[in-house]
Amino acid sequence: MASKAIDRKFLEGLVFKGATVETVTDEDSGREVARSKPFSRPLEQNDVLDWVDNGDTVTLVTADGKKYTVAKKAEKAKE
Repeated sequence: MASKAIDRKFLEGLVFKGATVETVTDEDSGREVARSKPFSRPLEQNDVLDWVDNGDTVTLVTADGKKYTVAKKAEKAKE
């Protein structure tokens, strides 16, 4: 796990993909078989295994094996 939780603003628009395994009966043979059912959902903070602040970007490594490089958005200066 990352030492500090990542800010949620860096996770916006990123997707976590995985699969669940269901045991079903095969219609042809009558045997029980495992079927994978893919899913995707918005990336959550606990899906991030590690992250590094690179200055202008943030690099994320997620539990589904993906590596993302996200640009930091420039904040508006208060006048």
